Amino acid sequence: MPNYKVDMAEILAFEQETKQLVAVLDEQIGDVKASIDQIKQMDSFQGQAADDAKAYFEVMHRNLLPAFQGVFSQLEANITKHVRDFQEEIDTDPHAVIETGYIEDEKEMIEDRHDALKQLADK
Repeated sequence: MPNYKVDMAEILAFEQETKQLVAVLDEQIGDVKASIDQIKQMDSFQGQAADDAKAYFEVMHRNLLPAFQGVFSQLEANITKHVRDFQEEIDTDPHAVIETGYIEDEKEMIEDRHDALKQLADK
C-alpha cells in the first residue's frame, strides 16, 4: 500500500472543525431534549395518543440522544488523541507521512460504530 503525504495543517484544521461540529451537535441535541420536555409538559396534549407519544419520546429519544452525544464526544476524543499521539510519539515533522493502512483502519472503526448506532436507532 502506498504512503501518502499528509499536511499536518489539514489534519489540525480537521480536528478543529470536528470539535466545532460536535459542539454544535451537542447544543442541538440539548435543544431537542428541551423540546421533548416541553411536549411532555403540554396540558393541551392529552389522551391515549398523547400519552403514547410522550412515552415514545421519553423511551426512545431520551435514551438515543445521550448515546449519540457519547458517540460524537468519543469520536472527537479519538481524533484529538490520535493527532496528539502522532505529533508527540510518531513524528513531529509538519510534513509527516501517514500510512494509508492506518487511516483505513481508523475509517473502518468509525464505520463499524456508525453501523452499530444505526442498528440501534432502527430498532
